[in-house]
Amino acid sequence: AAASAPAGRRAGAVLSRSEAAWEPVQHPLVMALLEGVLGRQVLTKTREEMQSELFYSRMKRKSASDDEPQERKGGVRQHPFQLDFTGVVEVAADGGVAQGLHIDTGKHMYEFRGALDPSISVLWALSPFTPENGATRLAKGSSRWPLDRVPKEEELTPAVMDTGSFIIFRGATYHGAGGNSTPETRAALLFTYSLGWLRQG
Repeated sequence: AAASAPAGRRAGAVLSRSEAAWEPVQHPLVMALLEGVLGRQVLTKTREEMQSELFYSRMKRKSASDDEPQERKGGVRQHPFQLDFTGVVEVAADGGVAQGLHIDTGKHMYEFRGALDPSISVLWALSPFTPENGATRLAKGSSRWPLDRVPKEEELTPAVMDTGSFIIFRGATYHGAGGNSTPETRAALLFTYSLGWLRQG
C-alpha cells in the first residue's frame, strides 16, 4: 500500500509552554493594529462614524506651571479585545500536504461579515516561508466576499517571509498552509485575537 502523506505537528496553549512566546504575543506593532482594527473597528466604519465616537473628558486637572485647571482630552470609544488562541503549527517535510482553505471566524455563532471585524490572526514565521515549503496562502480581499464565494487557486497568494517576520490578517480571510516539497519542516506560531465580549460557540 502507498504510504500516506506526512502530517505536520500542532500544539496549543503555547504561552504556558514557552516563555519565548510572551514577547511576540504582545508585540507593540501587533497591539497597535489590534487596537485599530478590533478596538476602533477602523476597517468597518466611515470617517464620520469614527468621528462621532470621539469623546472628551469633563474632568479637570491642574497645570504643572500654574493652578489654573485645564480640560483633559478624552479619546475614542472602543471595544476590548482578548487573546483567543495560541498554537504552533507545522507543515511536514518531504510531502507535507496543503491545508484546506478556511476562515477563522467560523467558531462564532453569529456571522459578522460586513458589520464588525470579530477577530484578527497573526502568524509568526519560525522558519522561512516559501512557496515550496508550505507558506500560508491567502485570498486577498476575501474577508469582504459574499459568504458563498470560495477562492480559486489563482486567487491565492503565498505569504513569503523570513524567520521572525509575521503576517496579520482579518479572521474572515480565506487562508491555508501550502504543501511542502522540501526536506525541511515549515513551522509557525499562530495567535488569534477576538473582541473581548465574544466566546467560542
